[in-house]
Amino acid sequence: MIQIGNHHHCYHPYRRSDRGYFPDEFKKAKPPTFDGKMRKPKSAKAWFLGMRKFFTLHDYLENMKARVAIVSLKGKVDIWLEDMKNVRCIHEEDLNWTEFEWLFKKKYMYERYFDDREK
Repeated sequence: MIQIGNHHHCYHPYRRSDRGYFPDEFKKAKPPTFDGKMRKPKSAKAWFLGMRKFFTLHDYLENMKARVAIVSLKGKVDIWLEDMKNVRCIHEEDLNWTEFEWLFKKKYMYERYFDDREK
């Protein structure tokens, strides 16, 4: 406990809300990118798990998680998402992580997973 003036303030070095919680190296961490190319059968799952790990370092709100994920998409997966937003009338600012996760998994993980299992 740190005493400031007549006030007592509890300080814990690992509390998420405190500045300086993560070392500078973690603050510089960039989200993984995904281009939609399935070079390896599990590349979509690897990207998705990488995003989840990234979000453990950064305490974003659900709609900000979706925005960060969208920015990390490249190439044909970015085109897929733009088409999906147009077809479903989705506004990017309204899309939250849970909805994004469902759309992404439906397109890039479930179908691919079962195709790979059949082989």
